[in-house]
Amino acid sequence: MAATSVAVVIVAAAMSLSACRTDERALADHEPGGSAVEVGSSRHGANETAVLEGSIAYRQRVALPKDATVMVRLIDLSRGAAAGVVVAERSFPAQGQVPIRFRLPYDPSRVSSQNAYGIEARILVDGALWFVSDQPVAVLTRGAPADAQVMLRMAPSPG
Repeated sequence: MAATSVAVVIVAAAMSLSACRTDERALADHEPGGSAVEVGSSRHGANETAVLEGSIAYRQRVALPKDATVMVRLIDLSRGAAAGVVVAERSFPAQGQVPIRFRLPYDPSRVSSQNAYGIEARILVDGALWFVSDQPVAVLTRGAPADAQVMLRMAPSPG
């Protein structure tokens, strides 16, 4: 009889945990380079995760190598771009050429409607900076869109 009670508890715990999953699987299903996915949020207990979407591009006619990495950051610009606080950050393989779509999960409790926010992006190859955004692109508050279109410029050659 005790074995049956333990089995019931284990099954109930497994079902509870599977119902609490975050949007991580959904993010994996819609990796950058795929189709755009609606901006949304999911609940995991008391925590909420929102997703900021957008795309990055550059004007130069340069093909990205297969090992290129994209990095996007959501920055709180209340103290200015130079002193911006990172609210969320994500790196992922470029998986193709520009424009490259991205999805950046963030904690909406870290976003205040009174502050200004921006997206910064860069592309690295073997750890070397190839492309970078000149300045953050406004998002989320103060009339800025929730979908960011970030134009990058070629990074200066180290030297």
